[in-house]
Amino acid sequence: MTDAKEQVLKICEILYDKKALNIRALNVADKTIIAEWFVVCSGRSTTQVRTLCDELEDKAADMGLTLDSAGLRTYTGTHIPPGGEGVLQYGAPLGRRSR
Repeated sequence: MTDAKEQVLKICEILYDKKALNIRALNVADKTIIAEWFVVCSGRSTTQVRTLCDELEDKAADMGLTLDSAGLRTYTGTHIPPGGEGVLQYGAPLGRRSR
């Protein structure tokens, strides 16, 4: 199993432990150059979505992941925009991704 796949499985496990819904790990390496994997899930409320994002941020460092240099996160502090979406981007900046 590749390191990336192991990290994706760990991310899914973290989300599962926090009761995320509809967890999907999508391997997109052969479809785009911007990412190897997308992990998508749902939460029951904006509070849960915030908790899922916070938990991933807390556990990411232990997994050797850092928030992308763009620092992409669609909410700040305790505010999540209408629709309850949270986006975290981890990995190498564009142009430095290797296969």
